[in-house]
Amino acid sequence: MYTNSRFPCLRNNLTFISLVLNFGFSSYDVVAQPRLKLNAFATIALTHEDNSDLEFSRSFYTNKRDGTSILTDSVIGFQANWLIQDKLDVFAQVNIEDSLFNELDTHLQTAFIRYSPSRNWSLLAGRINSNIYMLSDSRVVGHTYLWARAPTEIYSQSELVEAIDGLGVKYRTKLFEGFTSFHAAFGHAEERNEASKIKIDDSLSISAEWTNFNFTLFTAYTKGNIVVTGSDVLDNSALAFANIPQVLWPNAQLISSRLGTSKVSSAYLTAGLKYDRYPFIIQSELSRTNINWLVSNAYYAGYLSLGYRYKQITPFIVGAFINPEQIKTNLDVPEQPDFVSSQVIAQLNQLSDTARSIALSAKNDHTRFSVGLRWDLYSNTAIKFQYDHFIVNNAGSIGPVSTSNGQVYIEDKNLNLLHIGLNLVF
Repeated sequence: MYTNSRFPCLRNNLTFISLVLNFGFSSYDVVAQPRLKLNAFATIALTHEDNSDLEFSRSFYTNKRDGTSILTDSVIGFQANWLIQDKLDVFAQVNIEDSLFNELDTHLQTAFIRYSPSRNWSLLAGRINSNIYMLSDSRVVGHTYLWARAPTEIYSQSELVEAIDGLGVKYRTKLFEGFTSFHAAFGHAEERNEASKIKIDDSLSISAEWTNFNFTLFTAYTKGNIVVTGSDVLDNSALAFANIPQVLWPNAQLISSRLGTSKVSSAYLTAGLKYDRYPFIIQSELSRTNINWLVSNAYYAGYLSLGYRYKQITPFIVGAFINPEQIKTNLDVPEQPDFVSSQVIAQLNQLSDTARSIALSAKNDHTRFSVGLRWDLYSNTAIKFQYDHFIVNNAGSIGPVSTSNGQVYIEDKNLNLLHIGLNLVF
């Protein structure tokens, strides 16, 4: 079982990567009873992007890189599964990646105890997978899919975390000549980016998946309440808007509440389909995020991928997009009464500009076209080549495709990204 990740660090640690590969971690039984199984996976990749005004990262919580880098797409993961008894086991996963923070908590992707009273039911407690994507169990395990990385338009955009500290339940059964699983999780989580800490309270995720020999259908719904702390810009701006008299700016209190320092509700809905019958592999996901937050717009996102197997080689093409909605909150300063001084008007205009910059800093609007090739050398080893062309309508300072050199946002740019990588499972 390979699960998804919240990306801990890989900081110029090529010696460590080499040691891990040389040790050749393999899945094995340490003792007969109770049984402990260890697994590992790795992606060692070189990337190059060609636009000095833009940078690329795999997610909101990994470092932004430009030019040539071995850190952007590289990741190593370790998994341990201890079967205590027939119905009780413990699972944990640790990832090492180019994360923004090198802390123990961020290294631990999942760690839960699972009780399975029957073949159909499982109850989980701990840090569990929220299961909000079709590839939630294998998001960073590059060997399990065609591409260089899981499509960032879907897999890097949700403001709701991929792992929840709380409780979960899973039910599996046969249905319509296939297998169906239902998953639910409830709890809370915290994430950090460059400027702030994001806390998600009352996070609830529900998902369903049906699969047979050729088809997989998936859908998920997630909601939660987001609170942002630790950001001086957001805190000071929210306080400034909250103190503006209503007679000067009737919309000021609403703007203050949507800066995210108080609870902001968010909901995420996604649906996916995969068709896998030799020689074709077709996969697609579409998502919709609904959020009333200046820091992140509501948006639609999706991708369509087509692969064609020929012996050990599978060429593929991908089309993807992310399309944010227009900012619904009016940030313009209203016409002021005659008694308001020019100095006060200037301060109000400055606040308006700050709020607009905050809104644009996380606005990601682009279309991507990709071509690539996967070459399966062995059953546990694959080499991948991928070329991505991004047509960037708008990029903020936060997100997978983001501005460099301290710019808040940028418009109408192109970005070309090359990837050559080695995927391994042990």
